[in-house]
Amino acid sequence: MVSLLTQDTTAILIAALISLVALFLRAEVGTRSARRTRQLRQAADMLVLQARALETFLDDRAAPLDLKRLLIDVSDAMANPGVAQKILGMGLVPPV
Repeated sequence: MVSLLTQDTTAILIAALISLVALFLRAEVGTRSARRTRQLRQAADMLVLQARALETFLDDRAAPLDLKRLLIDVSDAMANPGVAQKILGMGLVPPV
């Protein structure tokens, strides 16, 4: 009788442990998803601000023409994922 009770208790504890692990993993995925969604929203907001600032600068008649061309070239280059990745990589390398 005692061994039967022990076997039943062990099975119940294992099932409870598996349920807790599954619940923890689900909560962790939800947290990562929410964090990533927040980061994407912030990136989209920053792109809107950058576009507005660029538009304001390009509309300014007093701004140097060479600088305007350079900003347009940089903006066009950043549309290329390879260039953006390379610039990001350079920013992450610690200074010598």
